[in-house]
Amino acid sequence: MNTKLLLIFTCVTFSLGCAHRPSVSCPDTRIIAINRQHLAAGDLRQNVVVRDGDVIRVSQRPLYEPHELSPLRDSDYRASAYALRPGDIVTVTVFELETPNVDHIQTLRINDAGDLRLYKLGPVQAAGLTRYEFENRIREQLEADGTLHSATVSVLVNSGFGQYTVKGFPSSRSGAHPPGTCHLPRQDTRLLQAIQQFGGFPDSYAYVYLVRPQPEPEFMPLPGAVSDTVIGD
Repeated sequence: MNTKLLLIFTCVTFSLGCAHRPSVSCPDTRIIAINRQHLAAGDLRQNVVVRDGDVIRVSQRPLYEPHELSPLRDSDYRASAYALRPGDIVTVTVFELETPNVDHIQTLRINDAGDLRLYKLGPVQAAGLTRYEFENRIREQLEADGTLHSATVSVLVNSGFGQYTVKGFPSSRSGAHPPGTCHLPRQDTRLLQAIQQFGGFPDSYAYVYLVRPQPEPEFMPLPGAVSDTVIGD
């Protein structure tokens, strides 16, 4: 086998291992161990923010070696700046766009091209922007068109702030969300809240892992976020 083929074979084998073996850490993820005892009332770890793309794994036994684990960081307690994407349902409110002292409200889905078709503006690119950036874009276009000066604009995301996945939960528990993928209802959804959506911890499940994509996104500060760079065990 020549060198080029050997390199391709090695890369494919490693990729398959990352996808199917939980005990193998991939270079594009961080694995954070937050055991059940850490989520007791009052423990800081319950306030870790779950982000778009995160995977929560629960288990009755350890899944990873100590050298594969990453310590908690200050950024793990802060919400990421969610970027709008095609398919998101967004409510745009513009004060006095049509009638004095009255809000003009539109609720629309971002199309596959990443646009929202807004009243008096037509298609406006939204995908890839945070909701605050999109507010500024609408405000600037209203100003540039001479439609409204110093507009008061509000953008709300109605379809959730991305998705996270849970693995390892029993699939048949009364009243619990079945394991799989779930929408993030808020940008600052906490780890304990995310687990509670799936009925809380199953009995005898002591190990919790948060598998987090890298690189980290931009962040928005949350009230009460810790200031330490690394949070120890």
